[in-house]
Amino acid sequence: MLDIELIRSDPEFVRTALLKRIDDVDLNPILEADALRRKLATEVDGARSERNRQAKEIGKLKASGADIAEVQKQAAALGDQVTAMQAALTEAEKTLSDLLMGLPNLPDERSPAGGKEANQVVRTWGKQPDLGDKPLDHVELCTRLGLIDYARGVELGGNGYWIYTGQGAALEWALLDFFNREHYAAGYQFMLPPHLLTEESGYAAGQFPKFHDDVFHLREEEGGRKSFLLPTSETAIVNVYRDEILPADMLPVKAFAYSPCYRREAGSYRSEERGSIRGHQPPAARHRRAEPAARRHRHHPRTPPPLARHRHPAPPALTRTRRHLSRSVRSKEALGVAVDVGRPFVMGLATVRSG
Repeated sequence: MLDIELIRSDPEFVRTALLKRIDDVDLNPILEADALRRKLATEVDGARSERNRQAKEIGKLKASGADIAEVQKQAAALGDQVTAMQAALTEAEKTLSDLLMGLPNLPDERSPAGGKEANQVVRTWGKQPDLGDKPLDHVELCTRLGLIDYARGVELGGNGYWIYTGQGAALEWALLDFFNREHYAAGYQFMLPPHLLTEESGYAAGQFPKFHDDVFHLREEEGGRKSFLLPTSETAIVNVYRDEILPADMLPVKAFAYSPCYRREAGSYRSEERGSIRGHQPPAARHRRAEPAARRHRHHPRTPPPLARHRHPAPPALTRTRRHLSRSVRSKEALGVAVDVGRPFVMGLATVRSG
């Protein structure tokens, strides 16, 4: 959530920054809601002070034996007024919070305007492999090589699910192990978070309310705490230290986690894209680093160095899978898989600055 003080003090700066991410930005409803909330808060504080003054006066009148009937009547009326004013203040605070929740985070000043179609290639390295005139897509490759069983995955879970089989399952597990080893060697703390998160976690991660309908929510008994299946382990990582103030000597906090990504993909956004990201349970390893802003760009430079080959021997399962795939791609039908897996796991390397 953006700081209301920043919006209040420099709305034009916030508006200009947000226009990089969304087409239209109207901060007037937020400023109006903020003004109303502050006005009501001042009135509530004043009414409470008056109620406290009246309570003290009633106490003195009682002690002196004076008639307090009229004063008590006035105090009761003021109490009802405070209750109504507090209800109005609570509603104003909720309205302001809902409006602020609808705003995305401010993008980095270096980010280009627009969505992923506006991404800029900052640097490329490596040689683009020649895949021939008609390269096969990942679905056909995985099916022909017996790496994934899409049909039986649909029978088990419905549309959007698949089964990794044989060397496909071994490769999936080996890749996850590779990513985990790399992060662990780089000093990141490995976490295996709960797959069931509270509703607050979705808002704290900045994913709700925008993606509220794209996750699986659990039906709770009336009065129970709302919860959902995590759509990515990133949602859990950023909440580990939620509502805590970390001492400076604890920074940077570096953590990574693995989990399936449970997603309904209820909307049509980018529905034309084809791949595991459109599924309901793709696996993913995520990492996050928390540190002072002044040090951030030292670890996330404008042009990062080329991706180095992994520093550790490949896990046995990965080695066996590589050999299996290398033999398989001698047929033109499977052209491209060995390159995808062996250099290392990418078809060409590029640094992309994303909006």
